[in-house]
Amino acid sequence: MLSSCYGDPRLPEYLERMLVEGPGDYDWPPAPRHYALEEFPLWERVWGQIWHQGDIYPATYIAVPVLCEVVARFPAVNHATLFSQLVMIEHSRPRFEPLIKPHLTESDLHNYQAALESLLPHLPAQLRMHDDATPHGLEDVQTILALMAFAAGQQWAGTLLGRHYPLLDLDTGEPSPALEDAANMLGRTDLPHNLKAQRQQWWNSFNAHKNEPFEDLEF
Repeated sequence: MLSSCYGDPRLPEYLERMLVEGPGDYDWPPAPRHYALEEFPLWERVWGQIWHQGDIYPATYIAVPVLCEVVARFPAVNHATLFSQLVMIEHSRPRFEPLIKPHLTESDLHNYQAALESLLPHLPAQLRMHDDATPHGLEDVQTILALMAFAAGQQWAGTLLGRHYPLLDLDTGEPSPALEDAANMLGRTDLPHNLKAQRQQWWNSFNAHKNEPFEDLEF
């Protein structure tokens, strides 16, 4: 197994067990207290090794295909927590992949992307498990839509959907810090300007007509 966050030699074992036993309890922990490692669900043990404060590792690329296979093997389980983790990994990938790539093979990179793509048939059913009329449910829906975009190779769309932040200042039309950060990370210097221009055009039109009677406005 390639290097991970804390170098736990049991990471391959955790991944193999997840394929047989499932991810464990996503609602863990049941109460705030100190827990021994063996009390942690498998998904939590794996997560602590492959992502830390935005950092990802060579082992992340080996673990993600296993996590995607877990979704396929346990389709009746609500995997919202796992999907959120995959989206966070995707957010980190543009920044860290150039550093990690020398430690990976072409097969590792191919298997990672193929695993994400393999999620696509399973995500609609997962989407139907959530109620988008609640704040938490809507966030889960947005996360799954972001993962769909990442799985389809649409890095920009996935980044915007998965950040859960406003993209524009509605008063000025200026790109929000979240939008600028996403654009800079992906090298998209054009889109914030285009979005800003479109928003400003709408804002100028609104100001030009805001004092006119409603029935006189043309849409």
